[in-house]
Amino acid sequence: MQINNIDKWNLLNSNYATKHEYLKQFSDTLNFKNINKPVTVSISPEGLRALHGQKLKGSVNISKRQEEEKILSKLSYNPSDEHLWAIRGDVTNALAALKEHQKNYTLDDILSIRLEAYANQYTSLQKAYADGTREIWVCEGFDQNNEFLYHQVTQEEDFEYLDAGFTRIKNEFVSLLASKKNDIKIREIFYGERIELHIPGNYQEKMTDILDRTISEYKEKKMTGTHTNITQILQKCFNEDTSFAETMRKLYDI
Repeated sequence: MQINNIDKWNLLNSNYATKHEYLKQFSDTLNFKNINKPVTVSISPEGLRALHGQKLKGSVNISKRQEEEKILSKLSYNPSDEHLWAIRGDVTNALAALKEHQKNYTLDDILSIRLEAYANQYTSLQKAYADGTREIWVCEGFDQNNEFLYHQVTQEEDFEYLDAGFTRIKNEFVSLLASKKNDIKIREIFYGERIELHIPGNYQEKMTDILDRTISEYKEKKMTGTHTNITQILQKCFNEDTSFAETMRKLYDI
């Protein structure tokens, strides 16, 4: 009797059907056809830390993410803006309080209120760093691996941010004086009103210098622990040139 090849296999392998089914299941598994049960894998904490610490595609550095979460609440998107708005808030409140007692603001009022607001912010920063309650971070963007970059702001940087915020206050004030000067021309052209006021060509630079010197002297005294009053320093610097000071007062009152 002739036996074909399949019969030979069957005779030699009595469990052919079982093996055939196994091979079919194995093939289906490779092609993800019979994955219908979840697979549970247990990884130790040490293993997880090692795994997430690897620079693998899609991996997450757990310790770095935990650190970022702690920093997020202390993150400042623009410290200079924050100082600016703090100063503006103090200026607004001071002007409102002054308005209750007098009808109009003088140039000396405007300057003093702005510089006092700066001094308040400066003193608050000094105190916060002295007692250790000041901690802010800034974002620096992302690196080539799309990792979040940041650093803790130093005390020196923080005061630089404060000065940058006040520079905008100072520039706004100088622009206000420029608009007052333009008013003189408008009143002369449209209303025929002549205002005799000899304004030096460098009046904006001179006012900026007065404010800069006031701030500089104030900071020097604060750093040495000397008791000081920023308004008194302002008056000293402003009135060094009495003619210029009176001209600016008249300009502001227009």
